[in-house]
Amino acid sequence: MTVKERGNTMKLNAPKNLTWIIAAVLAVLALVIKFAGFASLSVAFWLALASAVLLLCASFFAGL
Repeated sequence: MTVKERGNTMKLNAPKNLTWIIAAVLAVLALVIKFAGFASLSVAFWLALASAVLLLCASFFAGL
């Protein structure tokens, strides 16, 4: 898949299954922590951010 932005072509990759599962587990864990009140909200925020960054990096770098 390619995305054209200002004349440059950017090639995106689909994340591997293991990467997607790890990101999904982090996101679910963040939701559980936020709504169940197991820890402070900052922990949930950082887990959700880590999940999003992992999926974003996996989209840009092949083999991740």
